[in-house]
Amino acid sequence: MIESDGVDTLTMRKLATACGAAPMSLYRHVATKEELLRAVVDTYLADVELPATDDLPWHEAIQQVILAVGAEFEAHTHLAEIMAIQPVDAAAVLDAMERIARALRSAGFDDNGVRSGLATLSAFATGYAHRRAAYRRAPETRAHRFSRLSAEPVRFATLLSISAGDTLNTPEASVLGSR
Repeated sequence: MIESDGVDTLTMRKLATACGAAPMSLYRHVATKEELLRAVVDTYLADVELPATDDLPWHEAIQQVILAVGAEFEAHTHLAEIMAIQPVDAAAVLDAMERIARALRSAGFDDNGVRSGLATLSAFATGYAHRRAAYRRAPETRAHRFSRLSAEPVRFATLLSISAGDTLNTPEASVLGSR
């Protein structure tokens, strides 16, 4: 239901109807919609295979973890949307955060730096995945943007010049952009 209609349209009543159950019966399993969404994230991310990162340079460790989680974001486009609207404590998310925190610590960041780094990287990864999902759902957005840039080539000269090589919003691009 989330994959086809989106997170915003999910209600306990709609889910119960789709399952052929009474709405109140769902509350025997989950107390709130937020708890249901946490369970969805847990389910989707349960199979994430995080790479061994202890022997990698810190920046490569972070990249590999984000790519592993990003692959699930690609497969299940609404994960980023769920993670952007509520805190998630899925085991896979916590494992990924632990590996990133260790990498930041190995790079010499203090506690504040690690916290800031985690917050920044989390926002980047979920925001980037959310943006890519939006472009996939509405491919005309890219064409519209190019049209807008082309209409004012002097004003948007730099953006126009780089747009031909814009692979960040294509399916081939990785979570961290093209190499």
